[in-house]
Amino acid sequence: MAKKNNRSRAPDLDKYIKSERKCRFVTYYEGAQIYNMAYSLFVRTAKMAGANYPIRKTSIVDLNILDKYLEEHAVVEEPETMGKEEMDEMMRQEVEHLQELVECGAKKYIRLDEATKLYSIGLTTARKMAKESGAIYKIGGTVLIKVAIFEDYIENKGKEPKKGKR
Repeated sequence: MAKKNNRSRAPDLDKYIKSERKCRFVTYYEGAQIYNMAYSLFVRTAKMAGANYPIRKTSIVDLNILDKYLEEHAVVEEPETMGKEEMDEMMRQEVEHLQELVECGAKKYIRLDEATKLYSIGLTTARKMAKESGAIYKIGGTVLIKVAIFEDYIENKGKEPKKGKR
């Protein structure tokens, strides 16, 4: 009886090199930092998305596939329904050089406490603006704000005519 080969097939790198699609690959560790997720949560999410490729003793994650999966499967949740423990967990980690990471595009999602520091606004204001903009995503137990949507909302909010009495 012949043995079945249980190894996962490596990606066809020639297909990616020849295509005009820009591929972005990272390790699990780098991906967990970019998405500001716990390592194990990032690994599970990448596997559910089918974005991981085992290569010898390590794996790489295709961020294009992962981003598409997150857009399609993320549960958008209003912050008011979050409990104290979720808020504490969300605020526990600080990221050094947050502004540089956001500006260079290495960090596409941030937590509420990071938004307060990055945009110099209060927690309640950040929560309200993130809810209004539709930039809140919940992946597992982690609540994230998509920076691109949030920044577009901030830029367009200032251009709206002020409502008031004449």
